[in-house]
Amino acid sequence: MQLGAMFAIWYILNIYFNIFNKQVLKVYTFPATVTAFHFGCGTLMILIMWASNLYHRPKLTRSQWPTFWIVFSLIPVVGGVALASFTEASFNCIVDDSGAFVLSTIYSMCTQKFFEEDLLQDTSAYYSWKASSWIEEDSCPEYMLKSEECLRKERERVSHYLHSSSETNLLEKVQHELLVTYANRLLEKEHSGCRALLRDDKVEDLSRTYRLYCKIPRGLELVANVFKQHVTAEGTALVQQAEDAVSNYVNFVVVLLHPIL
Repeated sequence: MQLGAMFAIWYILNIYFNIFNKQVLKVYTFPATVTAFHFGCGTLMILIMWASNLYHRPKLTRSQWPTFWIVFSLIPVVGGVALASFTEASFNCIVDDSGAFVLSTIYSMCTQKFFEEDLLQDTSAYYSWKASSWIEEDSCPEYMLKSEECLRKERERVSHYLHSSSETNLLEKVQHELLVTYANRLLEKEHSGCRALLRDDKVEDLSRTYRLYCKIPRGLELVANVFKQHVTAEGTALVQQAEDAVSNYVNFVVVLLHPIL
C-alpha cells in the first residue's frame, strides 16, 4: 500500500513538474511522454527487484483487494490526464508555429510594400553612380573585385537588418547596375578585359568573372562572346603565321635555286 501510494504521488508530481517547468518544456515539449517513460522505468526497476528478491514482494489479503481495485481504476483517469497534457502540448506547438508563420508573412508583406521599394530605388541609384565612376577609373580585374566585395557586403546587411525575402531583389539590383549595365564595355576593355586576361593566363581574375556572371541570367553568354572573339583572333593569327612560314619557305627555296636556274 505504501509502495503504491509512493508511485501515485511520484507520478502526479512528475506530471506537474514536466508541464509547468519551462526549462523542461524548452528541451522537450511533450511532458506526458516523458512522464510515462519515467513511470515505465520505475515500474520495471521494481519488478526486477521483486524478481531478484532484493525487495520482498508484499503479501496481500482479501481485505486489501478493494483498495487495489480502486487504485487500478484510477489508471484510466491518470492516462486521460497524461493524454490531455500531450494533446495540449502538441496543439500549443502547432499554434506557435502557425502564429510565427503568419507573423512572418505579414511582416514580409509590410516590408515589401512600405520599405523595400524605396530601398531598391536608392540602392539602384547608388550603385549606378558607383559603376559610372569605376568603369572610367578601374581596370577590369579591379572593377570585378569591387563588385564582388559590394555583393558580399549587401548579403551581410540583409542578414543583419532586413527580412530574408528582400535578399534576391536587392542583389539583382546590385548585379544589374554593376555587372549588366556596363558588361560589354567592361569585358572588352582593351588592356585589361577578358581577352587580355585570357592572353595573360590570369586564372584568378577569370574565375572571379565566372563567379559573378554565372549568377546573372544569360550572363555567361556575354563572357562566352568575348571568349569566342579571343579564340577566333588567336586561331586566325596562328593560321596567318603558318601561311607566312610557308610563303617564306617558298621564297627561300626560290632564292637558293635562282642562280642555278
